[in-house]
Parts: sequence; C-alpha cells; structure tokens
Amino acid sequence: MKQALIAATLSFFIVSCASTEEETIPANQFLNLTAEEDADEVEQYWQVKNRAAPMYPPEAARNRVNGCVDLIFGIGSDGTVEGYRVESSYPQGVFDDYAAAALMKWTYEAAPENSERIPVLTHVQLYFTVEDSGPDPKYDANCKDEENS
Repeated sequence: MKQALIAATLSFFIVSCASTEEETIPANQFLNLTAEEDADEVEQYWQVKNRAAPMYPPEAARNRVNGCVDLIFGIGSDGTVEGYRVESSYPQGVFDDYAAAALMKWTYEAAPENSERIPVLTHVQLYFTVEDSGPDPKYDANCKDEENS
C-alpha cells in the first residue's frame, strides 16, 4: 500500500513537471473576442501601448527556419497580458516559448470606449522569418501572414 502511494505521488509529480509552462486564462472573466469575425472589435476595448518583439531562437536562425505561433491571450483590466495558450505553431514547439516571452511583455491602454476597462480574450499570430530564406511552401501553408496576403 505504501509503495502504491509513493508511486502515485511520484507519477503526479512527473506529470506536473512535464506539463507546459502556459499560463491558464480564466475565460469566464474575459469578454471573448477570439473569433475571426471579432478581430476588429478588440481595438474598441484595448490598444497596444508597448509591443516587445520576440527573440529568434539561435538554432532556428542558424538553420534558416521560418515559422509562426498563434497565441490566445487575455488582456486584463490593468492593460497587462494575463495568461496565454498556444493555439497552433509551425514548426510545432520551435518558436512557442520565444513568442510567449515577448507577448507577456506587451501592454495595452484602454480605448476611450472602454472606460470600464473590460478584460478581453483575443489572439495574435507572431511571425518568425529569416531574411532571404527563399521560398518556403510549408511556411506559406501554415502561417497566414495577413500583412503580406
């Protein structure tokens, strides 16, 4: 019995350590604007005040790997990012931590229409591209670059 309890505790600890570092988002406290048709509405609530650019992973830069990360995140009533979740990424896992680290430094200011400072849930896609990397059909298929489409 004692061995089973130790094994169960150890398994829980191992699973806990293996879980991602993503911060949870209490969705019931945020106005959900994650749908594509709601993308323009975010600016009616919050406007970017400071946006930190993500660092490029050294190995990905050396190997000239392009990619993107789509993050869902909350903007709290104080204008800071409150939690995030990686919705998708390409190549999976290569840029996730770098995108999230940059996102957590972003700050927002309430739009004039948002005097109540209503927290929102929204998303952003961050792009990682190496200059002069040549055509990359897999990048093109996986990363919807709205700025260049």
